Amino acid sequence: MRRLSPFLALALLLATVLTANAPALALAWDGEMEPLAQYRSYCQTYGDRDPGCAVGLGGKVGTPVGMDRVDAGRATLGMAVLVHRQVVDDLIYREDKQDRWEILGTPGRGMAGDCDDVVMTSISRLLRRGFPRAALRATIVRLPGNGGHHLILSVRRQAEQGVEEIYLDDRHHQPMRPEQLAAEGYVFVAQEVPGHRTWRRAQSQPALMMAERGDG
Repeated sequence: MRRLSPFLALALLLATVLTANAPALALAWDGEMEPLAQYRSYCQTYGDRDPGCAVGLGGKVGTPVGMDRVDAGRATLGMAVLVHRQVVDDLIYREDKQDRWEILGTPGRGMAGDCDDVVMTSISRLLRRGFPRAALRATIVRLPGNGGHHLILSVRRQAEQGVEEIYLDDRHHQPMRPEQLAAEGYVFVAQEVPGHRTWRRAQSQPALMMAERGDG
């Protein structure tokens, strides 16, 4: 599959995110939850290279997570879109029997994986490009119908009214606002808080008591 050029990524950004006509959706987070076992296992494996992993989960002591947002420039978000789509395009889809979250492309691991691997690999590549870890957040959603749970990536950026979150999803070629995903039937469940041991739970959503795998 042909990779998106930076110019095409920005064109998609202008055509979708900046012209969204769905009513704005203000997500509310009203509680904490224990991270999934998959995330804890991920941090035990990659905690020495991912500053988002809290010390209690396997992260390094004193590793900074940086600012919790990126600037509002179109080029910054365009780079995030480009990197995410490159990961998706490189992916050889494989549903993990044990549902391990991995950074694809590391020695011995190749590029076979699913949605959670796309998110964590995108975070890794964006960190190398100078993005602050606190602005990049793995987010659990429930898919429409009986689609199960799914992992997408939040990119937090500065906006006139404060901080806004734009979502990168391997099921969409363009960046999505929360109201756009909600209009499709996505339900937000929980989100990582980089550097913290617990995740935050979306308002009125129960904590996941056990791992539920979507189809990536």
